[in-house]
Amino acid sequence: DFSANNPVVLFAPPADPRTGSFLNWDLSMRSNSESFSVFGEMRWDITDQLRLDAGARYSRDEVTALALNTYVNPVVTPMLALLPAGVQLADTRKFSDTSPQVTLTWTPNDDVLLFGTWRNGYKSGNPTDFGIIPASSVTDDLFYRPEEIEGFEIGVKALLLD
Repeated sequence: DFSANNPVVLFAPPADPRTGSFLNWDLSMRSNSESFSVFGEMRWDITDQLRLDAGARYSRDEVTALALNTYVNPVVTPMLALLPAGVQLADTRKFSDTSPQVTLTWTPNDDVLLFGTWRNGYKSGNPTDFGIIPASSVTDDLFYRPEEIEGFEIGVKALLLD
């Protein structure tokens, strides 16, 4: 769970005639995430010197987010077009992905290992960290989209100073 309140004074407006406050706005955000993942890997010894490892990670995330302006100075509203105080943006999103990886390993002798790996990575969508909640905001604005990345690695492991 995450919660934040962000009172903001961007510029010094006249005081709110109702409260006397010089705040421009105050916003509140809350989020909750539940995550599950499982990883499996298989190994195949192709020969005594050549090995193939293949695996995959399945990830599932459920993310709930809520954002609202808890206070908006009425003097600021015409200038910044903020979401009215008390109007909530709230939604729950489910994200899932299967991320594979494959490694080929060659051991030409007891002192040298050469390998090549390909993998796909994943980062779930997450709540946006609002600094300001404009009046034009919709629930789609509450979340970043999930990210994926593809990676390659080649390397040598060797026993050199024995």
